[in-house]
Amino acid sequence: GAPCKKIKRGNLTYPMAQLDLKNIENLYSKMLPTRKDTRAGLLQHPRTGKATRVNHQTRVACGTALASYPGYPGLPFFHLRTQADVNNFRDRFAAGCDLIPGVLDIGGAYAEDWDGELSDIYDLSPLFWIKSVDLLSIGFNENLSTLSGLHNLSGPVQGIELFLNPSLGSISALADITYVGENIWPDVYGFLALYLLPLKSFRGLDKIRISRRNPASTGVNLQITYLPLSDCQLDVIKYDLFNQTFVSDNLPGCLSHEDIKRWWGIPRKELSVSYGTGGGFNLPSGWFSSGAFESTTSFWDGSGELGVPVPQGYPLNISASSNSGWQFERILHNCGARYVNESYHFDMPTRNCYIHGVFSPDLASSMFNGRKTISIPATNCKASSSDDELSLQWREGGISNVSESTVLDVVCPIPFESYDDESSGVANRIQISLKYLNLGGKPKASECRLILTSINFGTNTRQNLETMVLNPKSYFDDRAELHSDFHNLSNDSYLLSATCSVPPKTTINDIVLHTIF
Repeated sequence: GAPCKKIKRGNLTYPMAQLDLKNIENLYSKMLPTRKDTRAGLLQHPRTGKATRVNHQTRVACGTALASYPGYPGLPFFHLRTQADVNNFRDRFAAGCDLIPGVLDIGGAYAEDWDGELSDIYDLSPLFWIKSVDLLSIGFNENLSTLSGLHNLSGPVQGIELFLNPSLGSISALADITYVGENIWPDVYGFLALYLLPLKSFRGLDKIRISRRNPASTGVNLQITYLPLSDCQLDVIKYDLFNQTFVSDNLPGCLSHEDIKRWWGIPRKELSVSYGTGGGFNLPSGWFSSGAFESTTSFWDGSGELGVPVPQGYPLNISASSNSGWQFERILHNCGARYVNESYHFDMPTRNCYIHGVFSPDLASSMFNGRKTISIPATNCKASSSDDELSLQWREGGISNVSESTVLDVVCPIPFESYDDESSGVANRIQISLKYLNLGGKPKASECRLILTSINFGTNTRQNLETMVLNPKSYFDDRAELHSDFHNLSNDSYLLSATCSVPPKTTINDIVLHTIF
């Protein structure tokens, strides 16, 4: 960037950005060592003025911060907003040094000109040369999946803050940081803050401890919130050395400081929570409930594929909630739950278990007056490929996949009455339900795509209305129903079809179309 001057002080030379002369003395007092002992490597600490034993050949303070941290005049602030900033950081601001004094902000969320958007930073490997940092903040980086590049960081820090990095699955690169809460900048509190991250463990922070020798004079705080964690077992938490502790909105076993201490060391089992179209669960207070995080992850997407680690014996209380136009039918589970006061109570068993909610359209509701219901035999369905016809059987009860292991695709035309009275301006709404039967043992997932073809003045346009997935847990007494959502239609004429995968030993019995005026 800007041309540089070299300013000598003591026996060390530092590259400095061009500065007004009136600022140079102030910068000296905060950043530059004034004496050294070449035998022991004893330097006056660049911020506190205290003698600190370091190896002066491997810990040279960078002194080119062009701004102060907002709200803290004199606290150097280095913010990297883009991947280009990361790539060019050493050449522009930090040549010949490896200690970042003040705040290193990766993501730029604390910069005064921050625009509120996630950064494009995805690779920190150009920062390999950094060996020490006073305060580290990494946030609002959409594609950052690892902290590799910061793996040479070691020793004490005053604060670490990691937040809203929706792809960050590992923090193991920080494994050599030994202490947090070091009293480097006396007017700044120490902290360890982890929130809005998809972390499933704290591996990488195993060695970290609270600084006891020289703790931050204003206190050291801990924050663990909005993480998909039930295992918050860190020695720093166990020792209760933080001045203030904020632990909430994670998963059972990590909902509060007391929760952590009560369930410390208890084995965890996987709880699978899932639900079909039309509703969901009112999870216990604090269960990973941040709306901000929901915008960056599909952890609670209802798929049931992601297990939640829960301590054995942990008391749980889960109730169902239906959307407008839908009704709750049942909860299917193998957790030993009992229904009490309109919710399901159970203690987490000593094995993995699941709980699945089933919902259906509430067609008796007054909002569906004028509804027409058409039952369409599934025998109308045809194989998508002629090669699959020998493995399909058309019976009075529907269309069956009789193969032992192959999933077959079928196409089911769905006729319905078009609404052509353009003068009324009232749009149709439709809803499709498919009924399944499985007699082949353990059911498998089935997927259907609703394809709508609009016919308007000779121009045909195709639209994938919805992709529906039948969760295998939805089967009750070998039967299950797959429901679409409600879809609005304009005044055009339409052709509607469903393209479905049929698992082995599974039959589609019936297709029910609800047309609502």
